[in-house]
Amino acid sequence: MQVKFPHSEEAEVWVLSSVMLQGTTILEEIITKVSEEHFWTRGHKIIWKAIETLFHHGSPIDGMSVLAKLKDQGKDKEVGGDYYVMKLCTTVPTSAHAEYWVGVLEEK
Repeated sequence: MQVKFPHSEEAEVWVLSSVMLQGTTILEEIITKVSEEHFWTRGHKIIWKAIETLFHHGSPIDGMSVLAKLKDQGKDKEVGGDYYVMKLCTTVPTSAHAEYWVGVLEEK
């Protein structure tokens, strides 16, 4: 019997990737719908918090700025390091379906 966890790692990855791909444009649409509680994976929670911090300070949001924020916080290794954060940036080819994946996060 397979245990089903109350989350969707795929949705988490799509949301984070979409935000880092599209930056503030997409984040303005979803920032009120998503919070760290929507993420099950600890590393994804940490990445989301870094994105929120950048957003609230009016900083640009992309893979490099998120990675720099994580390094400033000493949390880059905790989320999987440079490779994982930069991999997230290229996981999705488009942010066009971000709203759908936000909905999946909200359901879980």
